[in-house]
Amino acid sequence: MKPFWFITAKWRDATLDQRLYFLGETLAFVTAALLIALRPQTFTSLSWPSLCAMLLITLGFLAWVIPRAIRLWHSKYGRYPFLLLNGLAVPFAFGVSRHATATATQLPPQSFDLTVMLFALLAVPVIWCIIVSVGLVVGMCIAGLVLLLARLAQSVVGPISIFSSGNVTQRLDLRLRSFQNTVLRNLVGMSGAGIVIGVVVAGYSSAFMNTAVIRLIAYKLDFAHAARYPAIDHADKMRLLDNGVIAYARMEGLSVKFKVCESLNTKCADVWY
Repeated sequence: MKPFWFITAKWRDATLDQRLYFLGETLAFVTAALLIALRPQTFTSLSWPSLCAMLLITLGFLAWVIPRAIRLWHSKYGRYPFLLLNGLAVPFAFGVSRHATATATQLPPQSFDLTVMLFALLAVPVIWCIIVSVGLVVGMCIAGLVLLLARLAQSVVGPISIFSSGNVTQRLDLRLRSFQNTVLRNLVGMSGAGIVIGVVVAGYSSAFMNTAVIRLIAYKLDFAHAARYPAIDHADKMRLLDNGVIAYARMEGLSVKFKVCESLNTKCADVWY
């Protein structure tokens, strides 16, 4: 019963990230053992446990890094990097929004101010995900370098601790092993977090940041009916552009179509795109 009580005590004293790391590593070990013991055809059936193990390790990394990020934010100067990055992300999001609006509508984006502003707000989370992904890549490179240096130090300290009767080298050897485990866990967690961010960004972009959504936003926000405005077609929503050019918009099913006329008093062809 002593091993059971020892494991129970260690689990009770462990932090949330250590518990998640332990569950993920245990599930990954069991999945690998089953994959080796059983036939290779069982790889498909064991893919879900593998994904669950990766998800647990990723959650462990998030449980480790989020409290530290919060403490950094509440420190005296820690929030300045976040504010600086946000200040860089917002103008970049407006630039992406203007380009996407021009591509979707095939019209000058300065004529669709509300569309550009709303799409910029939708683009800010994507920009932040890109910033976090770059940070994860840099962190993975640093973690890999630190892990390599720790292994080199272990290769020197390990043999000395075996033949040494002192406790200093043995404690140093144990600390190096624990440090390597922590770095390796965080390295795997960072790679998992990068994969999760990629999946979330792909789903978010396909749902909200596509041509159909931009056209719908422009139709709802920047086009309007002008019942008393002279020399226009009052059947469809309109938008006055630069140099007297006028654009019309209409809904056809779930899609939005546009038509552009050169001037108010000129009859234009009934060509919708």
